[in-house]
Amino acid sequence: MMQGIADSLIISGSIEGVNCDMVIDTGSNITILRPDVLGRVSKDVDIDVQPVNSLLRTVTGETTPVQSRGKLAFQVGNLKVVHDVWIADVENECILGLDFLISNDCVVDVQESCLRIGPEEIRFKGMTATKKSVCRRVMVAETWLVPPKSEAIIPGMLDGDGSSEEGWGEINPSKEPGLSSDILVARTVVDIRKPIFAVRVLNMSDDERIVREGTDVASCEIIDSVTVVGKTEPGSREASDELPEVVKKLYDRSSGGLDDSQKSQLYSLLVEFKDVFSESSGDIGRTSLTSHKIDTGNQKPIKQQPRRLPLAK
Repeated sequence: MMQGIADSLIISGSIEGVNCDMVIDTGSNITILRPDVLGRVSKDVDIDVQPVNSLLRTVTGETTPVQSRGKLAFQVGNLKVVHDVWIADVENECILGLDFLISNDCVVDVQESCLRIGPEEIRFKGMTATKKSVCRRVMVAETWLVPPKSEAIIPGMLDGDGSSEEGWGEINPSKEPGLSSDILVARTVVDIRKPIFAVRVLNMSDDERIVREGTDVASCEIIDSVTVVGKTEPGSREASDELPEVVKKLYDRSSGGLDDSQKSQLYSLLVEFKDVFSESSGDIGRTSLTSHKIDTGNQKPIKQQPRRLPLAK
């Protein structure tokens, strides 16, 4: 059984609503919970545990009596599951054994210091606790011109060697930024394993602003868990599903020399503004978007004979 936070694979989770540290132990075939954690569960929660007469043998060869066994509600990251657990007096609050890891398709990634459950990455507490720095400065990687009243995505990098092995970081506006007060930096999540990543800024002024290379624009804080949301590739959807036939033909004609990214942008643009295109000759010059009315009161309509100016004028 592993001891100490610096050399253990520990994640945060909860059991029946009680927060606790969970040690990932691939050498254990079962999931074990310490009795005092179970004692912190609210009395309003109905827990189904049954006493058992069994002994638990540790890796050192010592034996520990098992007090009870039951099914309890676990939450690890976004995963919520009811799992079989053994109650025994062990050193750690909870030990996630192979039974939990296998049944929930967990992947232990020691190189990236995280536990993967589906698309979610949960960072190990033991790995991040020994890092010297968990917050770094974000610098501008290239001089950039930001138009007035506009948003821009500028290249950013971390100070020092310009990259990190942590994986994911949260960009926060710097408390003492090198930018002018009318340029705002958005809070975003970026992959800081890449040497260059995107930083979103907004120019609130009426004039252009130059963001120069090396300017301190934000801070980056390491985050523990990231859920990667899948995206649809441009080729996996049919334009005819959402576009009228006439707009589909326009898409086919215009997308010939574009790459996948440009095709996706063109498709989204046409879907957003498909209502402005005329689908037939019957809707040209007509609109039902606005109406106009002039109140003439009780006045009757007038009729005036057509006339023209004399040739002399």
